[in-house]
Amino acid sequence: MRSDLIARILPTKAQGGRTIGTGYPITKDLVLTARHVVLFEGRDPNVPISIEWPDLKDNTGKLCSSIVSEIIEFGEQYDIALLKCDIPPKAHNSLPYLTQQFPKAHEEWESLGYPRIGKDEGVRNKVSALGKFHPSDNTHQIQLTSESDAIEKEGWCGISGAPVFNGNTLYAVISKTPTERKECFTAVLIPWLINNLPTFSSAIGFSDNSHYIIEQKQQIKDLLYEASDTKLFQELVAKLFLMPGTATPEDVYCKLCKNFEDDPMKVFDVLLQASVDTLKQDASELMLESIHDLFCLFASLTVPKTLATKEAVIRLLVYTKIATEVYVAAQYNTNPIYSSGQDEIGGKYADDASVFTRETGWGVEEFVNEAIKVNALKVLKKDIKYPANLFERQRLNTTIRQRQNKSFNQVHRFELNCSVEENKKNPLYDPIYCRALNAPGCLPDLPIVHYGEVGSTEEADLCAKIEEFILLLKKYGYEI
Repeated sequence: MRSDLIARILPTKAQGGRTIGTGYPITKDLVLTARHVVLFEGRDPNVPISIEWPDLKDNTGKLCSSIVSEIIEFGEQYDIALLKCDIPPKAHNSLPYLTQQFPKAHEEWESLGYPRIGKDEGVRNKVSALGKFHPSDNTHQIQLTSESDAIEKEGWCGISGAPVFNGNTLYAVISKTPTERKECFTAVLIPWLINNLPTFSSAIGFSDNSHYIIEQKQQIKDLLYEASDTKLFQELVAKLFLMPGTATPEDVYCKLCKNFEDDPMKVFDVLLQASVDTLKQDASELMLESIHDLFCLFASLTVPKTLATKEAVIRLLVYTKIATEVYVAAQYNTNPIYSSGQDEIGGKYADDASVFTRETGWGVEEFVNEAIKVNALKVLKKDIKYPANLFERQRLNTTIRQRQNKSFNQVHRFELNCSVEENKKNPLYDPIYCRALNAPGCLPDLPIVHYGEVGSTEEADLCAKIEEFILLLKKYGYEI
């Protein structure tokens, strides 16, 4: 959470004067807050709602502020609203991670807002709130234990709409405040809304991923039918405790999918065990390819049912290159494909953006020329004219775009690990440089992927399975 992005929401009352609430930017044109902060009886609808960022100044030194052009709300039962407005440019590269995973019970949370207890000489200052998450009951609300100083309920007036963070992940929005010191805050859960409220997930830029999951499952079924007379199929039948000689590809497919729904990691264990025993008997190139494809297809099923909309700059809620490949493949409707580098396994068509540094005297155009040169060598397998003219740029961008499908299965991109402090000085961490590289007349179809700042237990388990799988394939001569 960045404290300077905590916004004051200022609706005007019909009888004059303003009320105060809290908000936080989640996209380049949306601020998240509580519904009752901006939609209440007695608000003057003819006066636009103002938003202020007291700790941010524009290039002229003036306080950053904006006017709400639209209120996007989802009904009274969901006390949450999205305010369409211009977000300060300084916030564009520091927007929060939104997750579909619920917070863990008793995990710590923190927030900042503008409650009445922060009032000093007529000005509302930020006040922190913190505590721990209660266990979720799988509804859109969650209770938050409070470690705070406000004794009376009225002292918390103004903190409604405040973001609830754990680390860099935004989990919820404060909706109700405690009536006594030891009571709880009530917050609206972002993951529940993303997973269960299509109007909300669509509004914040998430899209339904179900079509991709269906296509991946069909590929798995097709592969099992093709492999039905192989040692791999026999080993899968045995590991799944099906009847040898009578089990069909459909039986194996249904059992694998059912087990995957119950526990995805156990399915990867089955695949690993079946692969080990298969390769002892048949380590042909065709068998290695089938095992590779089956494993990667199941890896692709680990993505959520909704994904952030594909953009030029993709910010992923994952920690590793392995998981990054899975998510990028889903966004571009391709299959994951890995490469084993010197230090880490990652996507085969991902270029490490950490090779770029801010050279002395380098401006935006110098960086763009260098980035095009690096990318062209990877995509076209040859050097191009330096600096690349408009024709060369157009040709390279068209090649990048036309390979972003299952036929070519190549999503060429730059990836930047944002957990490395040094990488925050990288040109591709700076939105100005990203926009320049993705500008029309340059490489608008080249993805720039930020990852590394957040991980999960499930991701750690998945990475361990994939690493073991790739070591197995390499042992039998498969080129990764």
